[in-house]
Amino acid sequence: MDAHGDPPEKVAKARTKYLRTPATLVVGSAPGDSPLRTAENRDAVAAGVQNLLLAATAHGLASYWGSCPKGANDVVAELCGFEPGTHVAAIVYLGWATDSPEPPERPAVQLTVVS
Repeated sequence: MDAHGDPPEKVAKARTKYLRTPATLVVGSAPGDSPLRTAENRDAVAAGVQNLLLAATAHGLASYWGSCPKGANDVVAELCGFEPGTHVAAIVYLGWATDSPEPPERPAVQLTVVS
């Protein structure tokens, strides 16, 4: 286990994940001038990342929204040149799909109208 309780094989996989994709985007959320503004920044960045994922899919790219490894936020933010206090909101992996997985079976939607 590493200092954060992760098994060695998980740590090794995380250290090479960026090598298995053509493009890796690290997305940060800047600190605000108040706790509320910091939270709003984080939420706005999350919405932007979702739009990015939708656009990637629309253009035929596969995408994956990953999190910064536990305890690595400050190191990753510094590596990316982000200002101190930046929260790494997403590590987005983009590339071309190698297969087309079938969507999972879902139960039929049950709709109840209350008037």
